[in-house]
Amino acid sequence: MTMFISWLIRYGHIVGAAIWVGGYALLAFFIIPLLGKGPNETLIRLAITTIRVLTYTGTLTMGLGLVLITRTNGFATYFAKNDGRHISGKNSYRIVLFSFLNHSISFRDNT
Repeated sequence: MTMFISWLIRYGHIVGAAIWVGGYALLAFFIIPLLGKGPNETLIRLAITTIRVLTYTGTLTMGLGLVLITRTNGFATYFAKNDGRHISGKNSYRIVLFSFLNHSISFRDNT
């Protein structure tokens, strides 16, 4: 049973990361350029929904990653390796960056 739970957590982490990265690609390469051509209420709602989904998906992905660390070798061995220090440094950078960017985005012109 514990192997199934571990597999389920890994699966959720990988699927969440794929949705997270793919959603940002969708937003950056399709939705935002189309919004630049002119305001469209449907695209505005789609962009806002995409941003909300990506926020929850990113949080879930990082949370499941922390659970994976605790269920496998633990934080002591994670930070002892160069990969662990490198990844944790990148994650710290992401947390700081997204805390500055975590504000409501309005695509509407309120003039």
